[in-house]
Amino acid sequence: MIGVAKMAAEKADFKPSDNTYPIFAAIIWGCVMWLFRYERNTLQPSLQASMQYLYLDSNNWNSLRNWIWHNK
Repeated sequence: MIGVAKMAAEKADFKPSDNTYPIFAAIIWGCVMWLFRYERNTLQPSLQASMQYLYLDSNNWNSLRNWIWHNK
């Protein structure tokens, strides 16, 4: 996606501003979160595992041990 954006910027002779990358990154991350929610199998297995841990498994804890260093 970054390569496509760079190519489009070069062809259009577009000079990105300071907030171009954060906006682009937010859009891409939003796409990843949507894919994780509705089309999980399209993501790479390592990204699926990371997203599973970050957004689902980390919400469950019942002791100090899994609250600090080991979830689920």
